[in-house]
Amino acid sequence: MATYDVAIERLRQRFHLGLVAPGSKLPPERRLAEELNVARATLREALRVLAAEGYVEIRRGVAGGAIVPEHAAFLEIIQKRARGDVAARFRALEFWEVVQTAAAPLAAERRNPASLKVLRTAAERLTRTREDVWQRRAAETELCLTVAAASGNPWLTNAVYDSLAATFLPFAESTGPKTEFAADSVKSLLDAVEASDQAEATQQMAVIARVYASRLRPKRHGPSAGADERSASPRPSAR
Repeated sequence: MATYDVAIERLRQRFHLGLVAPGSKLPPERRLAEELNVARATLREALRVLAAEGYVEIRRGVAGGAIVPEHAAFLEIIQKRARGDVAARFRALEFWEVVQTAAAPLAAERRNPASLKVLRTAAERLTRTREDVWQRRAAETELCLTVAAASGNPWLTNAVYDSLAATFLPFAESTGPKTEFAADSVKSLLDAVEASDQAEATQQMAVIARVYASRLRPKRHGPSAGADERSASPRPSAR
């Protein structure tokens, strides 16, 4: 894939992961180009594509930049993308659960003061943002990505990032406590990582991943469940 295409996809993924809030402004070009490891000319072309797709509006002037649409317009763009290939979305969900869970024991094995600090910060943010849906989406994503990064394996980290973005899971509807990240599970995960308890870290990450994934999986029963999951069109949240 060309650098230009990679930049476009990486930027799209930020939106699909819930890391960019409606009405916000993307970082300045210089900083964003450095984050993506691309030339500023390449970044500008990528932003033009995203503007044509509706993800951003390019404004000129001192107060200009790449501006994200407001809530309703932003959700409409995400929902349209999410409906594009539902079967692929479910395959991505299956893969994400596997790699997300696999990252936890490695994070426990290789934990260090720096990774523990980042994990605690992510967990605290998740606890503080229960009332703000956009901040909560970002906090849930951040916890998953932070566990992946703590594994110390860049292939695994990239796999978690790419597959979670492909699920559009941050925009799936939360239907109550059974589909929320449980505070005790998050605490148990952090305790296990800090104690280098790989088995417990695996178990708690699996619980969190399963609960999160349940927002997307339709509640089907009987022998046709698999077919229903492949054909159903999950409804992203408009909370």
